[in-house]
Amino acid sequence: MRRGDRRGGDGDRAGDGRKQWVVGEQHGSTAQGRSGGDTRSEKTPLISGSRSPITKEVRTGGYGGTADAAIIQASTSPLLSQDNTNNNNSSSHPGQQRAYWTRWYMLTVCSLIAFAQGAIWNNFGPIDLAVKPLFGWDHGTIALLANWGPICFLIAFIPSAWLLAKGIRLAAGSCILVVALGSGLRCFTATDPTATYLIHLGQFLNGLGGPVAMAMGPTLSAAWFPANERVLATGICATFNYIGVAFSFLIGPLVVKQPGDRFDRNTTAYQFMWYMWGEALWCTVCLLCVLIYFPNKPPTPPTLSASTKRVSFISGLLQILRSKSFWSVGAAYGVMTGVFTGWSAYLLPNLENFLPENRAQDESGWLGFYSTMVGCVVAIIVAKVADSLGGRMKTIILVLCLGAAGAGVWFSLVCLDVIPNTTMMVYISGIVTGTLINASMPLFFEAAVEATYPIDEGTTTTVITTLNNVGCLIFLIMPSIPGLGNTWVNWTLGGSCLVAFLLMLLFDEKYRRLSFDKGTVYEYSQIQ
Repeated sequence: MRRGDRRGGDGDRAGDGRKQWVVGEQHGSTAQGRSGGDTRSEKTPLISGSRSPITKEVRTGGYGGTADAAIIQASTSPLLSQDNTNNNNSSSHPGQQRAYWTRWYMLTVCSLIAFAQGAIWNNFGPIDLAVKPLFGWDHGTIALLANWGPICFLIAFIPSAWLLAKGIRLAAGSCILVVALGSGLRCFTATDPTATYLIHLGQFLNGLGGPVAMAMGPTLSAAWFPANERVLATGICATFNYIGVAFSFLIGPLVVKQPGDRFDRNTTAYQFMWYMWGEALWCTVCLLCVLIYFPNKPPTPPTLSASTKRVSFISGLLQILRSKSFWSVGAAYGVMTGVFTGWSAYLLPNLENFLPENRAQDESGWLGFYSTMVGCVVAIIVAKVADSLGGRMKTIILVLCLGAAGAGVWFSLVCLDVIPNTTMMVYISGIVTGTLINASMPLFFEAAVEATYPIDEGTTTTVITTLNNVGCLIFLIMPSIPGLGNTWVNWTLGGSCLVAFLLMLLFDEKYRRLSFDKGTVYEYSQIQ
């Protein structure tokens, strides 16, 4: 008879016959009786949500032993932060949970990788007026260079989800390797047509690293961070990809100057090559950090869920694709943030229709920088608030979506001169729009992960970021349609936020993983 049977009958609920599975405490004799550490166990089912006092052993994810939901222990150490108060057992006790200071190093490296990938993806939009005469490009070439990101995302998202399911070291290492190779290819020459071919190839390789760069935050936070820091860690890592995009608006025009009345090819080529070499050096440093020290997970898990085996990759992917809850939050994220990402990449050509050409590059650069930077700072603050509240992410997302929709309409009216088109008004309306959209991103990630647990975090976030890139790809294809103009660009941004708000109203908010970490007992079933 299984231990769950001894403590709670046959484990079935009276009335509907559904089996009850719950997190459990460690029993030495039972654990030892499984062929000396045999880790075989039944397939982990998906969580539904009812409570029970019964306990059951759960399979652990590579740490050995069984997880303990009733007694969460942590030892004191100069190198460890103590997240729980029971220190009675030794450090080898498999039920213990610790948060290592190393987690901040891991977060720093992952954030710098995400930064590099985002900055390189958005290299050419902010310096549009300099590189077009240098290489003989047009708006279509600039759009294609940005479009390699979402195109490659669709190619690489399944392999990337598999890499994330294998662990953060393999995933982050693969990501920064292709990003570093892509950045290096662009350093050979500024002479066309060779330079154009190498730049396209470099952007293609950078795009292959996009799924991991955008989706590794929840995988890292689940493996290394305690429950009350997970949304914050996800927020920092996720926003650094967008901070990289923001800095490309600032650094690009500062290094590669906008041509004056007389175009000097040699000067522009020299500035361009310095820009490419600087980014290649950054990527090389990140790659060395991963090669020198970048452990997959800490010796002792920070939470109960971190030690629990996830659903297999294929099974998890199929269940996500059938989940109504996932599609409501995933589609909302994809529509709003995908359009915003494309809008950011197309900001200079967009503003050329509303601002004098001699101001367009500088103003678009500063607007893109400020809107993204302020948004990322607010996103981290909102993530910390969500951690402290222990939930309520749906409510926060709804408020942000509705506010962003209003701000997007405001920006559109300013550009059309319905509201006075002053520099200050363009900046304020654009920054408010970008801030509200960026602030929602880590909450979308964590809401999706909570709704689909125990599916691997990397699988969930890779799928949701793929939807972002589908939205971005569609948006960036639109300028190629003859006669469409640019008026639609800003209206589409505001409309996408309203669509996201309506989709989030349909989202069935559940905190499966968070409740699991708190020791709540669950009845398992397919996600809805």
